[in-house]
Order: sequence, then structure tokens, then C-alpha cells
Amino acid sequence: MLDTHDLTREDLAQFIGSTCHYRYPLTGLRYTEGVQFVTEKGGAVWLLGDIAAYQLDPSIRAEPFQHWKLNVAEDKTARLICENGNGKTILEQKIDYTDFPLPEIAFFLTDNVLMLPSEY
Repeated sequence: MLDTHDLTREDLAQFIGSTCHYRYPLTGLRYTEGVQFVTEKGGAVWLLGDIAAYQLDPSIRAEPFQHWKLNVAEDKTARLICENGNGKTILEQKIDYTDFPLPEIAFFLTDNVLMLPSEY
């Protein structure tokens, strides 16, 4: 089992492309090994759950390309932002507290597959 909350940017650099997909329950969202690593090593199952839940919103699901960003402030509050492929914000959620170990992380979602940018 991985030690959680010990995630680094260097850890993420190892993920290029993807050879298998995981499936998130109930939503049908698929995700890559890099995303699985982030959820385990970064203690971010909640983040995957939030992104998967938002796929049930027809206005978000209608976007063929989604750019998800989590920005964590020094006071441990955060913003989860979803943009379309052209930089237009389609969702912004305030998070009152997170212990996510990185100051920011991004994901792409296309063809119902969530991935790290390096896996795109």
C-alpha cells in the first residue's frame, strides 16, 4: 500500500500515455493509472469522486473536453475549476479545507476518460 500525502510533481512525471483504465462506480467515468496514483498517493479519492459526480450534470457532461484544476491555497482552502477546451470556466467550486499535498494539479477529461495532462 502506498503512503498517502507524499505526492510530488516528480511522481507525476512518470505517467506518459496509459495502458489500462479504471472505472468509477455508478457514473461510468474511466480514469488512467496516473489518476489512480494521485488518488492513492495524494489521498484524493474525494477529488476523483467530485469530478465523477459532476459528470452527472448535463451541462458539464455536454463538454467534449474538460480541463479540471485544483488550486490549493496556503490556508488549505482550495478551488476546483473546470474549463472547456477554450479556457471558458464552466464550474468553480470552493473547498473549505483540503490536505492535498500539492499546491495545484490538473486533469483532462475527454471521451469519458480522466487523465493527467502528460497522459493525453
